[in-house]
Amino acid sequence: MTVSASDNSGSFTYIATSGAKIITYDSGSLSSPTFNLPITQELTPQATLVVYAVVGGELLADSIQFNVEGAFQNEVSGYWHFNTQITKTLCITLCTLINSTQ
Repeated sequence: MTVSASDNSGSFTYIATSGAKIITYDSGSLSSPTFNLPITQELTPQATLVVYAVVGGELLADSIQFNVEGAFQNEVSGYWHFNTQITKTLCITLCTLINSTQ
């Protein structure tokens, strides 16, 4: 996953949950904004990914829910885009390749 912002001097934190259980979490700097989110059986049947960032002294946050069925074997990548100069929004996009072998 990649987190991007118009101002890369802040930090971000992500939390992946399934049900009421936190599966994984971590934080990083927007100057080095890439992280891996392994899709595991623990995330089934539905996972929630919450990302929040402190950019220019302001807190930005967003979340996305996605279904995980069985042993998820497709390659998944995520892209994040912060637009703090105009609308102060955070957009999340998840992509996967159908029938991938990874």
